[in-house]
Amino acid sequence: MAITSISGAVLIESHAALNGTTRTVADGTTISAGNLLKLADPNTASASSGSNDIFGGVAMADKLADDGSTTLSADMSPGSVYLMWTADGPITAGEAVVTSGANLISGANVGDFPTGAIIGYAESDSAGGAGEQIPVRLK
Repeated sequence: MAITSISGAVLIESHAALNGTTRTVADGTTISAGNLLKLADPNTASASSGSNDIFGGVAMADKLADDGSTTLSADMSPGSVYLMWTADGPITAGEAVVTSGANLISGANVGDFPTGAIIGYAESDSAGGAGEQIPVRLK
């Protein structure tokens, strides 16, 4: 199945106040609420665009290009559950997941654990195709 439109992650469950972690962002970039973020040194976030990016959270608000803002809140709350889009599969409930493109996830490999790339854990199975939404509980 060809993916024609992917929006950001959608919060579906939170048991506590969301943990908004402040990240530095470039003034000239646009990031939409719900975008999966990639973390770089020093505490700088951008929209995730590749596989196995270091997870920087889920954008909690829209950031418009050239709006003068250089900070953005990112949700890193352990236990928050988001609907996220699969890039491929299958993904099994309980499996760790990582980024796999812009706002996409795939199952993690053993080498992903020490890198900080793990987003969280799948709450249900995916059938194996691209473009499915499954719930993911943040780590």
